Amino acid sequence: MPEAMPPAFKSFRKAEKKSMNGIKKGFIVTGAAIGGVLGGALSTAGRIAGSKMVDELGEAVIDSAILTGAIAGQLTSGAADLASGKITKSEARCERGRYDLKAGGKKIIGNWKENLNMIFDNSSEIIKGVRSRDSERIVSSIKTLGKMAAVGAITVGTIKVEVPAGQDDGSQRRQDETKEAKPHDIEKISQK
Repeated sequence: MPEAMPPAFKSFRKAEKKSMNGIKKGFIVTGAAIGGVLGGALSTAGRIAGSKMVDELGEAVIDSAILTGAIAGQLTSGAADLASGKITKSEARCERGRYDLKAGGKKIIGNWKENLNMIFDNSSEIIKGVRSRDSERIVSSIKTLGKMAAVGAITVGTIKVEVPAGQDDGSQRRQDETKEAKPHDIEKISQK
């Protein structure tokens, strides 16, 4: 790209960068809106009926829909940046696109890994509960697995479920394994 860029082109580049952030934010807002409608209705129904399980299910639907929107936005923005970079022959834009695609893919894999670990941990808790004849442990783990299945069916994929207080979900030992991209990492790439 030549050093002496026309002013109109500079303003176009700024608008283009803002539109990619707008895509990400748009998907997050869409996820929040869909999650708010579906999850909010479930949560409200749970509160009215006095069912803590249904209330928690509604909250999990909201969280999962927002996560789905964030991932979809990042992947869409990354694909748009990569395509735009290829068309305009901008290596920095291509790099930003690849970074977003990789980060979105890592979030998906991290979510799958977290959910599989939660399924494994809760299944283990059920077995331990059966062996020790601890019905509270069994019921708590079955509820968590049921909540995960319901949220997965409602949100069609991405699942984010909170584990009841006092129950070990194994997240402490996995905390270092899943690291998300930091905003300053994206800024470093966009400055290339």
